[in-house]
Amino acid sequence: MPPKILVVEDDESILNLECILLASAGYQASAAMSGNDAFNNIANNPPDLILLDVMLPGLDGLEICKQLKSNAKTQHIPVIFLSGKSTPADILKGKQVGGDQYITKPFKSATLMNSINQLLKIDTSGSTVKRGFY
Repeated sequence: MPPKILVVEDDESILNLECILLASAGYQASAAMSGNDAFNNIANNPPDLILLDVMLPGLDGLEICKQLKSNAKTQHIPVIFLSGKSTPADILKGKQVGGDQYITKPFKSATLMNSINQLLKIDTSGSTVKRGFY
């Protein structure tokens, strides 16, 4: 079974682009447009990795990541921030709340796929093996 990636993004066109990119690379993508949607998705179908926008309605991506990393059931899930917020302070905040990678928008597909591939490793049986912080 291909690795499951949850895309949390409130801009529908970016959300669709990310899901198409992931599907074309062989990943199983699911989508959420808010923090509440993300938590419901994670509870019902835990992903192997999360692509997380910082600026979201309701809970922002930083708070979502902080809550995920403080929960023993979800702290192992790698989080890649994808954000238009690009100052060094913004990137540092992403790392401080437990983000594994921080990619600024507009992003390059190759950069995103390289980050995903660094954080997920597929073993010969096809199952996903989580990797640590890079």
